[in-house]
Amino acid sequence: MYIAIVNPVSGQGRALGVSKEVETELSRRGIECRMLRAESPEDTRRLAREAAAQSPEGVIAVGGDGSFFDVANGIGVSGVPLLFVPCGTGNDFVKCLPLPKDPIEALRAQLDAPEARLDLGRMNDTYFLNVSGTGFDVDVLRCVDRHKDRGGGLKPYLLALKDAIRDYRPAEAAVSFDGEPERRVRFAICSVGNGRCIGGGMKAVPGAELDDGLFDVVTVAPVPKLLIPILIIFYIAGLHVRFGLAHRRRCRRFTLKRENMTVNLDGELRETDVANYELLPHALRVKLPHPPL
Repeated sequence: MYIAIVNPVSGQGRALGVSKEVETELSRRGIECRMLRAESPEDTRRLAREAAAQSPEGVIAVGGDGSFFDVANGIGVSGVPLLFVPCGTGNDFVKCLPLPKDPIEALRAQLDAPEARLDLGRMNDTYFLNVSGTGFDVDVLRCVDRHKDRGGGLKPYLLALKDAIRDYRPAEAAVSFDGEPERRVRFAICSVGNGRCIGGGMKAVPGAELDDGLFDVVTVAPVPKLLIPILIIFYIAGLHVRFGLAHRRRCRRFTLKRENMTVNLDGELRETDVANYELLPHALRVKLPHPPL
């Protein structure tokens, strides 16, 4: 038996319609499934935690990156396979997976695929699947909600970008890689990547792999406010790591310290003074037709 957890407001309500197609597809295959509707992020995590305790054949997350984040935090490292039906605004995490863009085609590919293992990130006591970090990208995320009704993909993020540039300031923090002595760095953006993309397709951490047992930490150098639009052009394409605009380091553990810091975790924002990151190799069971892209 599978258990599907649906975020009805994901993708401006698209997930609710997709959930009916999920039910139809599973019924057509003769697969028993319980469909659960989540009313909030907290409810999503609770439902996922309760689902994992029943040891189903798999938990199907129907929604976007925020829904996948909440379901992953409910499942944790229980070993229950997680399947993704992407129907959110950005769908950034699944861009690293060998899955079709269409949500039902993605589900079919996973149902027919063998089991695989992906790495899982953890910041303090919170898991994340894709990318975490702080800096200018967090300022943009704060502005995204006001533009989510303007369409999907990059558009809401590009509109939010214009809002965020007005208040841009470089950040400074103490960092440590794999237990090395702390050092202070100034940056525009610091991204900790298990996956690669944020903001509807911006390649924040190009080259990151979901199953290599390491984070890719990319620290983008401070730039003047007038050059932010140029930086973002490089950032969208993932070229910022090629032209001396950023420093890339791979590690298993990473610590970031900054007072009153806002941290992005798969698009969800958390407040902390200290972010302790740990990469959990092959901790997430999934079903994939091929290795991650």
